[in-house]
Amino acid sequence: MKFRYIVLVCISIVFLFSCKEKQGNSQLYKTGNPVIDQISSQLAQNPNDASLYFLRGEQFYQNELFDEAISDLNKAISIDSTQVDYFHMLSNAYMDYFKSKQSLQVMERAAMLFPDRILTLLKLSETQMILRKYEEMNITLRRIISKDPQNAEAYFMMGLMLRETDDIEKAKNALQAAIEFDAELIDAWLILGSIYEDEKNPLALTYYNGATEIDPNNVQALHSKAFYYQNSNEIDLALETYRQINLINKNYRDAYLNAGILYLEREELEQAEEQFEILVGVDPKFFLAYFYRGLVKEQKGDISAAINNYQTCLNFNPSYERAQKRLDNLNKAS
Repeated sequence: MKFRYIVLVCISIVFLFSCKEKQGNSQLYKTGNPVIDQISSQLAQNPNDASLYFLRGEQFYQNELFDEAISDLNKAISIDSTQVDYFHMLSNAYMDYFKSKQSLQVMERAAMLFPDRILTLLKLSETQMILRKYEEMNITLRRIISKDPQNAEAYFMMGLMLRETDDIEKAKNALQAAIEFDAELIDAWLILGSIYEDEKNPLALTYYNGATEIDPNNVQALHSKAFYYQNSNEIDLALETYRQINLINKNYRDAYLNAGILYLEREELEQAEEQFEILVGVDPKFFLAYFYRGLVKEQKGDISAAINNYQTCLNFNPSYERAQKRLDNLNKAS
């Protein structure tokens, strides 16, 4: 019995020692990422430093190692819950890891701990909107407005919420208030333009113009404006705006695609082909570039080139039925 007791004691000591080694190794574990490994080395020397857990969790998050990020960020908060950035980063990690419920719970806790911090309340409202918790979101936004009656972001979020719940007139009012309090809030201008465009109201162009006047190089604003011209059958203005976009951003593929389609509809085949050739160069795996280049080749009578383009389109997107139908028709005819 005495011998057995000694053996059991020895085993227990070995087990405890191995656990400590494992815990230490978890902080010294080499990932191959020099930044993470350096922080791990620092953590081995300072195992209760919340800021180091946060920094490593941030690095894990940026490298899409979400389990590790969440573990480190929770550890940082358990050591020091006075740092609001820890909560924001943890919420982001949960959200990007498709754990939206946990993301919301983190922000709810943050809002309780930091009840007067506007940025935290705004982030809570964004999370509530993602989860379509509109009643809770409305309460959060009204908390913000009560603390800061001219907070443009709160009115912007209010406008988004009201639009999502089909309260369009109130959405317009909220978005209008947002740009009155912050004229450089481009997204508010664009959403107002979109709302009026859906209503076939020419005021849409006023808001698109407002956005491009504030930021003439904003590609999203220019695209909205070009698409408005396109839908209003002002094709020359649309084409000019698409050209303007590609002068600003030569890799913006949708401008080449839309311009090419407009040229194709006007049977200006050389101009259309030029746009699709550029598009193939910008994004060699974009299936629509090959489909529309195939249409141009087909209309120009170059059937072999058309077949090759349709086949390439299907190589990148086998389920694209329009290309399959064109390809089948040409193969039957040949």
